[in-house]
Amino acid sequence: MLNHLPLRILCLALVLSIPLPACVDEDEDAREVSSTGTVVYNHLEGGFYGIVDKSGESWDPENLPDALAVDSIEVSFEGTPVDKPTFHMWGRPMRLTSVERIGGPPAVNLEPFRDLAMNASCADKVNRLFLIDEHLVFWDRESSCADAAYARVLYGRTPAHVMCTLEDTIAGPRQGCHDRDPYAEMFKIIVDNLDKEDLGLGPKHTVKPVEF
Repeated sequence: MLNHLPLRILCLALVLSIPLPACVDEDEDAREVSSTGTVVYNHLEGGFYGIVDKSGESWDPENLPDALAVDSIEVSFEGTPVDKPTFHMWGRPMRLTSVERIGGPPAVNLEPFRDLAMNASCADKVNRLFLIDEHLVFWDRESSCADAAYARVLYGRTPAHVMCTLEDTIAGPRQGCHDRDPYAEMFKIIVDNLDKEDLGLGPKHTVKPVEF
């Protein structure tokens, strides 16, 4: 007779006396995730870093270490999805339980930066590019233009990824860093040491001039 009851009613009746795993849905949101993926920088909501795993799933970790907040590096990670709203409106929120880099810094395509520098309209006095630590690009330009007379910009892997800027504007100098990375201190050292070959960063960093 039980065979003629709808499955939902059967489960409800049986669960009162005998716990049946088949009658309880698995909470997939609480399942731990273990995968590899790529750290990506997003410009939304002031800029933040997420992880796109090998299957294409996007994750928004709430506790990604600053040392691994580097666009396009490969990481191995484990974590648990969390059910809470975020301002990012991107990916699935996650709390990492472990994460580590599995590859070196990604190669930077320098051609877009060369094009940017060569086509700059206000760079007749100074126009220099530097590759820093193989994954950052610093652009230093200065000109005789009445407005926008100079700019110092620290980029990630692409010209679209502006990390820190110090620039001349019609309203006066403007400076700021857009990432939560520990690059604000690095940027300050650089702009204070523009006359040094290593930009004041010392032996712990690599600084290479980019020819164009």
